[in-house]
Amino acid sequence: MIFDIYIYILLSLLAVLLVNIIYKKDFYNRILSLNSFSSIVIALIVIIASKKNDNYIIDIALVYVLFSYVAIIGFLKFFLKNK
Repeated sequence: MIFDIYIYILLSLLAVLLVNIIYKKDFYNRILSLNSFSSIVIALIVIIASKKNDNYIIDIALVYVLFSYVAIIGFLKFFLKNK
């Protein structure tokens, strides 16, 4: 029951961040929103793993953390080099 409430809260936060990513004009706000979006997705994956009592889903969340970190660093290096 409590996991469902957390899931709905995180999904509403994801919707707000998605709107923020799409409509913000500033590059740094978009990167910050994208980083927050990926962090909330990771939290959502962990909550779903806890709800289902599956440990391999937490491994998927860890892989997603690594990809998210590398992607954000790559975006920053690419876009800051071109400015």
